[in-house]
Amino acid sequence: MLEGLDDIPWGQLTHAYGAADDVPSQLRKLASPDASMCEEAMYELYGNLWHQGTVYQATAHAVPFLIELLQSSHVVCKPAILDYLQSLATGGSYLDTHFDMYGPAEQSDPDFKQKMKEELEHVRNAREAVVAGSDLYLQLLDDNDVQVRRSATVVLSRCGNHPGVVDQLCTKLNTETDELTRASAAWTVCMFAHGQDNELLELLRNVFNNKKEADVVRATASFALLRADAYVDDMLAELASMLPAIDERLHGLSMMYISGQGDEFMAQAASWMQGQPLKQVKWFTLLLAHEVASVRESATWHAEEVCRASRSATRALLPVIARCLADPEKKVRNRTADLLGTLGQDAPAAAAEILSDKDRTVRVIEADVRKHRQEMEEHLQRAAKMVKRSRKSTTDLLAGIVAIENSKMWSDFSDISKSVAVLSARKDDADLTVPVLSKLIDHDDQWVRIHVIRALWVLKGDPNLILPALERELICRPTGFLALDLLEQMGVTAAPLAQKLRQMINQNERLPEIGTIDSWVAEDEFFVEAAERALAQMDDG
Repeated sequence: MLEGLDDIPWGQLTHAYGAADDVPSQLRKLASPDASMCEEAMYELYGNLWHQGTVYQATAHAVPFLIELLQSSHVVCKPAILDYLQSLATGGSYLDTHFDMYGPAEQSDPDFKQKMKEELEHVRNAREAVVAGSDLYLQLLDDNDVQVRRSATVVLSRCGNHPGVVDQLCTKLNTETDELTRASAAWTVCMFAHGQDNELLELLRNVFNNKKEADVVRATASFALLRADAYVDDMLAELASMLPAIDERLHGLSMMYISGQGDEFMAQAASWMQGQPLKQVKWFTLLLAHEVASVRESATWHAEEVCRASRSATRALLPVIARCLADPEKKVRNRTADLLGTLGQDAPAAAAEILSDKDRTVRVIEADVRKHRQEMEEHLQRAAKMVKRSRKSTTDLLAGIVAIENSKMWSDFSDISKSVAVLSARKDDADLTVPVLSKLIDHDDQWVRIHVIRALWVLKGDPNLILPALERELICRPTGFLALDLLEQMGVTAAPLAQKLRQMINQNERLPEIGTIDSWVAEDEFFVEAAERALAQMDDG
């Protein structure tokens, strides 16, 4: 077993931590009858060949040996290997996954593009290597070990184009004796059920409608239909009623999109309805009124995620959430009050409808809403307030910027921003300053970019010079607020961006991309207000 393992030039291949010369010993550990040694090896492999969802050059080279291990009757960790193969097949490229972390200059750099191209090739190679084991995975659907059968259904979710996969999984739904394996098979079938594939979707509907089928299987089929956007409204109520019963059964069931406890199913169902706020509202209306207190409490946590994503869902859910202030369970009441304090300016009024505007809880909610807005205002005031005085000459400041303009250190980014702020107050030296600052308008750091844009407007007053770059900075984050502040100052000269602002004001999806959940709604409301002020100045002009 594992013959040829040493023929691979592992030292010349790379994984997340560099040379992959540690991989052979880890693969050999997987052949050990000692379960603890296998567990240690899997831990290491989840850190190097697959690292936080990314795969590498050496990954595909290891897959054939993992598949070989599955064929040995002596290997004790086959379920773990199958789950690992599924992870490898869904891995991505580091640069592609973290693309938005890089600035425009880096993203357009030829070396960056070439490296990402190479990484995406490693991703394809890893996926193809896993799919090459499809025939073996199909055989393992009939293995004596139920854990092996369950895990085989999961890895087959990545092998849908292989002949026989879909047919055998459909058969498994009817013949498998283990409930969780049938549930896993139902989920995998969903991965291949596209909107036009009525046959597979009908199969899943039949599973759900079969009252003799185990709840865990029916629930999984219903979640599969939710994911395919092929469910009927009546299904939501029955699914909500199933959650407490299937909670424990779902624990440890390995699936790509579902894992753990029932409340994770609850949240995942809502995410599949993303972009459909009416359906999300119906789902959480059912859960927030559920007869089981733990479901109601969990629903308040997951409703927060829906509210932070959708403005219309927030408006619709506010009165439903507020009703939980009168819940018989103290935990639910306390959690509801905490949640309402994060849901923006309309939340206190919704709470007052249930209690009264003089109730202590309502006053606490009002205070929380006010606190989040004050924190936002103070943070932005600090961000906009840059020291604009320095004893250094303009020439020295510009030389200092040029010396560190290609640096990747945060401290240098801060120094550049401070120097730019000083230079923006020296209009007499604009002829010297503008050429240097113009080169920084696409800098990797957002703070450098926005301070450069603001300085160029002060020094040059040419909207054509800054508007394209300014439009790119209209993102709901602190630098985006500074961009809106500048648009408000520019007035009618910024009119070409008016349509962009109206779109941001009127869209249903909330604008923030980062930040804490507690401040998400407040930040969105604050950004919309700033956009409305900027738009008013454009229109007044």
